[in-house]
Amino acid sequence: MQKDMLAAYTVDNRQMELRRIPVPQPGPGELLIRIRHVGVCGSDLHAFMAEGARYKALPQGGFILGHEGAGEVVALGEGVQGFAVGDKVALEPGSTCGTCEFCKRGLYNLCPEVQFLSVCGQRDGVLREYACHPADLCFKLPEHMDTLQGALIEPVAVGMHAASLSGAGLGMDAVIFGAGCIGLMTLLALKARGVGRIAVCDVADIRLQKAKELGAALTINSAREDAVAAILHFTAGRGADVVFDASGNPAAIGLTQRAAKSAGTIVLVGNPSGAMPDSFDLQDFVNRELTLRGVFRYRNIYPTAIAAVAAGILPVQKVADRIYPFAQTQQAFDESIDNKAAIVKAVIAL
Repeated sequence: MQKDMLAAYTVDNRQMELRRIPVPQPGPGELLIRIRHVGVCGSDLHAFMAEGARYKALPQGGFILGHEGAGEVVALGEGVQGFAVGDKVALEPGSTCGTCEFCKRGLYNLCPEVQFLSVCGQRDGVLREYACHPADLCFKLPEHMDTLQGALIEPVAVGMHAASLSGAGLGMDAVIFGAGCIGLMTLLALKARGVGRIAVCDVADIRLQKAKELGAALTINSAREDAVAAILHFTAGRGADVVFDASGNPAAIGLTQRAAKSAGTIVLVGNPSGAMPDSFDLQDFVNRELTLRGVFRYRNIYPTAIAAVAAGILPVQKVADRIYPFAQTQQAFDESIDNKAAIVKAVIAL
């Protein structure tokens, strides 16, 4: 096997360079994986732009982004069983302590000691040709699944976790604010749970077109029409049983309460980009017995997500509308930032 590899280092605000570095060797309990596909996530874009407290201080020498990864096993570390060279795997990116209260309760996504791929100060990401990863966080893909689908297991896990926490099911109406990757994965997850009537709101027509293609019953461009009025008409004046914000935009979050029916549930999936809106009325939460839930990543869901994609229940590959070769990683990040209205989901092919 070759001794060195290419890796994409973010070295400054919106500045990336490809470097040759040694191929790592798997330690005990690890797999060495030839990375084949990596999704470009919104959190990667924030890091690329040095936005947010976790991303402002890049390590000296730069940092490797990318946490939505899949590839092929090329070597096994000591003690690893159940894998073979050539297996295709999806990588769950968060390594947790396993001993804290939250890990022991199965809520490991809330572990305070998590080491997450592509978070500065935790672990370099997988925008590189080879990466070592704990075997117990690698999940085999069926033969007929490819590594593009495998890389999208990470964002669909977020959507599935959000749908699960909402309690959505058969006969319910749902609304999603934000038709980016996470909003669309939430749409797919809701449909898989039997939610038949789903409205999706966004300001970009290309994303709304994608939502319609994936089964949204109603799409609303909130830049051109009154989203709440359209939702109330869609729900015969009642509001929706479950309302999701997958945008993180305070203006959209401010609409969720007005779009929810009494005793409904509001789920915040996107990372809020500012203070909670003044339009949130706590007395209304009390009077109408509304529930507000937050979503932080996911837990215990990769095997189910892979099975659903393999069965064709979740056509996640339809969300990825731009595939870039590894040499164009900088371009993929730049265009994902500068052409938000034209790109739904970029994926890097290595």
